[in-house]
Amino acid sequence: MLKKFLNQRGAMFSMDARIALVIASVLAGVVGTQVVQRIERSRVEAAEAGVQTLISGLENYYKTVSLNAVPPGDPSTFNTGAGNFDAVIIDTGIVPDSSLATDPWGRNWVYETCNAAATIEGVQVTVHYVVLYSGGPNLTNESGANDFLTNAACAANYSAWNATADDIGIKFNTFDIERDRVAEMKNKLVTVQSALQAYETTLFLENQTFCANVANQANTPRCNFDGVGGYLPGEEINLNYFPRSTNDPNVGGYYYVPNGRAAAGGELSVVNNTAADMTSLMALIGLSTNYIRDPWGRLLCYESNRTNNVRAPFTAKLEYTNTCPTP
Repeated sequence: MLKKFLNQRGAMFSMDARIALVIASVLAGVVGTQVVQRIERSRVEAAEAGVQTLISGLENYYKTVSLNAVPPGDPSTFNTGAGNFDAVIIDTGIVPDSSLATDPWGRNWVYETCNAAATIEGVQVTVHYVVLYSGGPNLTNESGANDFLTNAACAANYSAWNATADDIGIKFNTFDIERDRVAEMKNKLVTVQSALQAYETTLFLENQTFCANVANQANTPRCNFDGVGGYLPGEEINLNYFPRSTNDPNVGGYYYVPNGRAAAGGELSVVNNTAADMTSLMALIGLSTNYIRDPWGRLLCYESNRTNNVRAPFTAKLEYTNTCPTP
């Protein structure tokens, strides 16, 4: 009887063990699923952070390095073609994280661009539109590929784009940057204009005092502007007090106050439209070298007598341009 009882206990123990093994197996499956889900969730979060980091790097590159272009997105891809995104943003260290060369699933990011002209406060600019996305956990690019942003309908394509299915992406455009640049450029031009006017006024008042002295009134052209009939009070107002530029050759009476306001004759040294001469011009009128270029990197172009007048009023012209006029 005791033997039978012991055998029954052994049978009961064996059944308990089998139940325990089944439960352990089920739990292992649940834990395994949770681990996979956690890994996928971390990859999704990494992709979301990655596109933000890459676009921030692109914005930094655009503002500080290229000034007017983004890496090409078509027909090149993220990491192929001249000047591709990977080469100019990651390889150069603007985004110092080489792991972002691919998405968290080890696949290439989809990168697409287009551009369109826009007018901001009367200034024509080029706005660049960018989309960057990952195909996500299902490893399928469902939000477009190969020229889904076309220059022909750039702004409309960009506006309509959204990440599809489980794709993870972001879009970015340079409109706000261009708007800020337009404002900065205009402010720079106003500042340079004010400095030139202050310089002109200072020289005029100084020359007026000079010509009020009888001993100086025979000075031609500083006081006796036309060299005829002697000095007439106020005749010195006919001189050009702006620094002379190469765009205004001294033909037909473009008179300038002599350099250093010294003796009769002579003119200010010619201001050429080069970076070196624009630097000298800024020093002459009391401004820093920050004003010789606009936010797009274009050089300041200066003309001291845009209207080609032979006597006052003389009109100076200022603009930032890649092709400054020559004489």
